Amino acid sequence: MREAQYTRRVREQEELISQRKQEVAAIYKDCQRSLDPALWQYFPEPDYSYGMDTISHYIYSHEQSAVLDPHDTTQMILLFFDQWLACGKRGLLELMLKHHTPSVLQDNALDLATSVFICISHSPIEAYAVLLGWEDAAVHLECNMSRNHEDLTKNSPELFLFEYSMTGHTTALFLLGLLGLECSMSAPDVEALEARFMCASCPLEDSQGGMKGRFALTFKECVCLQTFPCILIFG
Repeated sequence: MREAQYTRRVREQEELISQRKQEVAAIYKDCQRSLDPALWQYFPEPDYSYGMDTISHYIYSHEQSAVLDPHDTTQMILLFFDQWLACGKRGLLELMLKHHTPSVLQDNALDLATSVFICISHSPIEAYAVLLGWEDAAVHLECNMSRNHEDLTKNSPELFLFEYSMTGHTTALFLLGLLGLECSMSAPDVEALEARFMCASCPLEDSQGGMKGRFALTFKECVCLQTFPCILIFG
């Protein structure tokens, strides 16, 4: 009898936790929708918010009467969004400062096509392991930042797992030179040009028509190929 009662209480508590998580996730999604849609892809999944003290206490409380104030929760999550982006930008800039002097970095340094980062959470064989500028890297914040929201205000290198690529930076500079463009070009603007390049070091490949040739590479593919030269990035 006692075992059956215990099993029932555990099941009821699990159902209550699940319901509360869904409630928090709904508020989280509403907060996202209140922001510029271009930012949505930069934020982690709603389960990141479950670790916030007030939210965590509510979700895992055994009190059936526990309530969560929607307004306070909304303000808490919006503050988290601000801290999330600020921590990401701060961490990426600190990585760049290990390779460049502050006087060399422009105000928009993170936006530049020459700012090349590596997401170490992905295999080099994946083209999106190499990231050009803030818009590329921000999508991978969830891969490389601490799951503890309290860490967002800390300056701890071990909490930030991106790498900065000087090889990628040098390659991007060279490619911009080939195009006759300034090094101040942003990553989105460069990729929008849809320029194509040919790698003279890549082996000739057989085409369907029986002729041999080399793949035409996008700007980002060239940077990937030079950053990880042993990787064939085409399937």
